Amino acid sequence: MRIINDEEGRRWDVATAFGSYGETRLIFSLTDGDELRSALIEGDTQFEAERNLDKLPEDELRNRLGKAEVMG
Repeated sequence: MRIINDEEGRRWDVATAFGSYGETRLIFSLTDGDELRSALIEGDTQFEAERNLDKLPEDELRNRLGKAEVMG
């Protein structure tokens, strides 16, 4: 899991999860709210996806957050 701040200074928890049909996704959860967002990340296993998350620079995570699908 990672923690990032968006351009507005809001704090987000970022974790990986498996979705439908074996898709591996990033789950962005607003720390001080109930907003959830989701984006694809490469990885054939949960471990590989978490390793890829650890390697992503913070500015790339912010970019993916901006393009992520709102859940719910």
